Amino acid sequence: MADVHEIRRKNLMDLIFICKSVANLNSALGRKRYDGTLNQIKNKSKPPSAKAPRVMGAEVARKIEMKLHLSPGWMDVIHDKHQTEQIKNTDKCLRCTAYKVARHYLNNVIDSSLVSTVFDAGMKLNEYFIKTVLKASSEENLRFVVVEENSLESMIKVGDTLVLDFGINAFTRDGVYLIEVNGEQLLRLISIDYEGGYQIRTDDFSQHLSDLSKLRILARSLYVCSGKSL
Repeated sequence: MADVHEIRRKNLMDLIFICKSVANLNSALGRKRYDGTLNQIKNKSKPPSAKAPRVMGAEVARKIEMKLHLSPGWMDVIHDKHQTEQIKNTDKCLRCTAYKVARHYLNNVIDSSLVSTVFDAGMKLNEYFIKTVLKASSEENLRFVVVEENSLESMIKVGDTLVLDFGINAFTRDGVYLIEVNGEQLLRLISIDYEGGYQIRTDDFSQHLSDLSKLRILARSLYVCSGKSL
């Protein structure tokens, strides 16, 4: 009979492969991205004061199953490749990389005769910018979010502010969307796959979906304000 600790380690390695990295899996589990626990289990590392390599106990295994919505005992059972591949087709894989919304701001609209964008306690945009540049559904639907964690570094940096249109609740064109998955708000790049369906992407993660029925689209990103000093 196979050792349960080795089975858990093998299943852990499959989850790391699906999530592309240990850091991404940590994020999906609500851990700090660079927590070393899972990496130590994966590599059979031996802590300095320990007599044996680190293994995955039952408590950690159950927490992984709960966080990823796997069936109880999933980590303790050998799975064939087909069973493991099925995990990729569920919405929990969309959570494997972090890109979280920090907070929302209501915008205040200033008189259209003013040509500048004003930043104070919140943000204020002039009417021309809202209607002509952003082409927003309406000024009431605009919100601001500050990026604190990021897996779309090639497009948006930590500290940048996004202008989101909460009047857009469906896919309209390729772009960055705020979606809700399992009660968590995340930002994802959604684009049409011209072989059919859609691609949900970050810099290090991509998933094909035949349709977007599993996703709840909350808003589309219209504009990014860089936090870089000039």
